[in-house]
Amino acid sequence: MFPWTSATAADVDELFKEAVALLNAGKKPEALKKLQEVLAANPTNEQAYELWKTTDHQVWLDILTERGEFELIAKRLWSLAEMGKTARKNDAGAIQSTLEGVRSQDPLVSRKARNTLASEHGEFAVPFMLPTLEEQGNDDRRVLYMHTLTEMDRDVVIPLIEALGSPNAFLRRNVALVLGYIGDRRAAAMLAHVAKTDEDGGARSAAETALAKCGGSGDALAQFLQLGQEYTLRQDSVLAAHMYSDVVWNWSAKGLVSSPVARAAYADEMAKKSYQRALAVDAGSLPARAGLARAYASQWTKLGALQDSGADMSAMAGLMETDAIGLGLIGADALDAALQSAVETGDAIAGRTLIQSLAKVTNAPSAGLSAALNSRDGAMRSEAAVALANQAVAARMPVSAQVAATLGEAVGREVVRTVFVIDGNADQRNAAMAQAEKLGFAAMGAEFGANAIALLHRVPGVDAVLVADSLADLTTFQVIDDLRADPRFEKTPIFVVSGNAEQAKEMFGERASGVLAAGGDMAAVAEAVGPVSGDRAMADRLAGDSAMTLAHVASAGGDISPAVAGLMATLKGREDSVSTRAMGTLGMVGDSTHVSALVAVLKDGGRSEAARTAAADALASIFTRGAGVSAEDMMAISGTVKSDAPMGVRTAAARAMGAIRLEADVRAELLRSARSAGAQG
Repeated sequence: MFPWTSATAADVDELFKEAVALLNAGKKPEALKKLQEVLAANPTNEQAYELWKTTDHQVWLDILTERGEFELIAKRLWSLAEMGKTARKNDAGAIQSTLEGVRSQDPLVSRKARNTLASEHGEFAVPFMLPTLEEQGNDDRRVLYMHTLTEMDRDVVIPLIEALGSPNAFLRRNVALVLGYIGDRRAAAMLAHVAKTDEDGGARSAAETALAKCGGSGDALAQFLQLGQEYTLRQDSVLAAHMYSDVVWNWSAKGLVSSPVARAAYADEMAKKSYQRALAVDAGSLPARAGLARAYASQWTKLGALQDSGADMSAMAGLMETDAIGLGLIGADALDAALQSAVETGDAIAGRTLIQSLAKVTNAPSAGLSAALNSRDGAMRSEAAVALANQAVAARMPVSAQVAATLGEAVGREVVRTVFVIDGNADQRNAAMAQAEKLGFAAMGAEFGANAIALLHRVPGVDAVLVADSLADLTTFQVIDDLRADPRFEKTPIFVVSGNAEQAKEMFGERASGVLAAGGDMAAVAEAVGPVSGDRAMADRLAGDSAMTLAHVASAGGDISPAVAGLMATLKGREDSVSTRAMGTLGMVGDSTHVSALVAVLKDGGRSEAARTAAADALASIFTRGAGVSAEDMMAISGTVKSDAPMGVRTAAARAMGAIRLEADVRAELLRSARSAGAQG
């Protein structure tokens, strides 16, 4: 079996030929195993593309008709081949040289050049071909280039769509014709817009004809909105593996130009384009502004996370600035509608940023905040509760019990590690999730690979992924490779679960972090995950914000009793940034039932000075309201005053003792003891 590094093209080709021979001989199990070895050899995109080009189409049909795992492997190889076609080189000299070959009078030379143009340059060749499509003379060359672009098929659709923005009517006409020949539905919205609004009759007519071939309608607005939604949800109709790019295209004064974009932001950038065009059709479209708001929020959050991870985002700085400004300008109604949409689809990445943005431009509860407060995602619930509570305080209105309880939940929530299980066998999936929970993980699961991938790309992140060695819709290789392509999952432990662990180890090798026997021990997962890291900062920030918000509510006379349990939960094992704020709030609302827990923090020499001081200050506040204290707790506070604790802790403990309603002789004795201790010191 091959290591993680790819096998040679000859190795891949030989394995594939052996699989085909076995299939033709009726040896299906052996053929399937050999095809699995093809994927296990980790063929490069270019190798898969070469395999696709040199294999008779009937062979692929024979494999597909076997269905099941055969079909999944064939589709995976096709996907790799398509991605191989997109590994283009933006090399002006090489493109121009290849175009000379395209124009050769020798059919064989011309065909080879067209293949090279498609396989090595793809979308980057389009700007070099457009000037010929503008020329009304030299019909032969123009027809040749239009035919070449049509052969390049879906790879050139996105830059051609941008070229419809050219001021040259003859170019718009010819580009529309090419898009019609290709028939890609991604072009339908723009073609509908041109067919209805273009000043040139020839361009309008060509766009109308092309629109029918792309299966579109005359409603450009509806199609732009639909296209934006498909990009937002990363649907295969617009973002199959081969449809991603490292650049985005725009028509400018210089013509068709490309700009680099991070893969994580590509879907959002394309969604932004679609919604901006929808607004150009109808400036009053709230769905268009809402879609744009969600794309701004999603892209800004993802790029910010990459920046925080240490990635060089200098090339993306302009996009981040545009997103931040766009969120400020978009309007509260659009932010609220976008938030409702994000909650409906479980998009926590965009949701959190939308809540924060909405909170800055509105002063009253909204449908979006209400939806977020009831979301299944804890982060969105917490963000919404903070926003709603601050609105209530500002308006001098009472805070609902639900908001207070959610703030308490945010303060007390421990950051746990999360495992995602992908397995079509429900019993096996549920058993793995149950075992993960016993190990202290939060567990999520999905039956199908495609659903899992879509969800994983919309959640803040997971600590480990478990995927069965066989799925109903995608190959396990495809799931692993798709996740690894996302920088957020590049180092995430991914384990394969198999009924034949030894065979799976041989098959997946270093591609997976490890292999688990179905129903077996998951200790290796806990070891691979290690301590909590990534989401802790976000959760602790939310907890601190929630504790501070509760303090504001309490200061305004609001009832935060539903949150007290959450505040108390922070006293053990939480960061000082959370627990000290929580103790400050407890000091405002606590009573005698909370004294012992605070005393335990005060007397614990292992806790920080800040935490012990905060506990003493909270006790002082509680005692000023007449709360009682047991003799044991009072002795512990007094003992801290006399101890070798830091001076700040001892002074705060003394204030707590001073706030207790004591008999005069008891207080006098405490003062005498303190003087004696000071003299001895």
